[in-house]
Amino acid sequence: MQMLKERVQDVCAEVVKKFPDWKFVSGKFKNSLLKHTDLIIDPGFSFDRGFVHLQPCVVVKNKRAESLTKRLTDEAIPVSTVSFQTIAHLLKFMPEQLRLSCLICENKSTYLAEIRKANRFDGNAMKTIEERSLDFGDMSVVLEAMMKDGISFFDDYYDLTDEEHLLKALPPPYTTRNGIIYDEMEREEGVVMCVVHMMYGDFDFVERYCSEEFKTVYPKRTSELERILVALPNLRRRYDEDGSLV
Repeated sequence: MQMLKERVQDVCAEVVKKFPDWKFVSGKFKNSLLKHTDLIIDPGFSFDRGFVHLQPCVVVKNKRAESLTKRLTDEAIPVSTVSFQTIAHLLKFMPEQLRLSCLICENKSTYLAEIRKANRFDGNAMKTIEERSLDFGDMSVVLEAMMKDGISFFDDYYDLTDEEHLLKALPPPYTTRNGIIYDEMEREEGVVMCVVHMMYGDFDFVERYCSEEFKTVYPKRTSELERILVALPNLRRRYDEDGSLV
């Protein structure tokens, strides 16, 4: 009998055929049409016995930014990562009840029967679980909706005209759901934003971001930022001489 993970991958391979310029690679949907940047729609699959949890996000991977970030911090960080849970209110195609959580079951009836038998949830909780659970046969419809929402988000919130426009328009100006923290300048995202600004010659941003005046919700990644500050004079000089850092 074919394993659930293999069956899911087979469905994904069929779904991606409906979206020109996209491929399903290593568990993610990927568009490499832009030579400088990969656009990723990651379903966020997590597998358990008899079901798979779907937690999608969109990821923007600029090749030069990741290369420079890796060189400076030993970590390749995407220039943007956005969870569907954060932007559930902006989604247009995913069924509303599945935008925060979606469980795809090999057999939904069997799964729900086992949950009821355990008697761990009240009626309201069971109703939510049932609404957010799908039979495996309905998976392709949800994945197609996920793809449409991901592509729509890329079109609406990123400037894909060229690499310069993309980088200078970061971070993307979306709103978050229910007061969730907008984290595009937080933690590792703050580090990569410093790298992005340096790539188009804005070295002052790095010093400003590292200062106490630049407030963040979460503690800044001081170790990585200190390494960037140490390298800053040489990076400025290289940019002045070559007009590029990568």
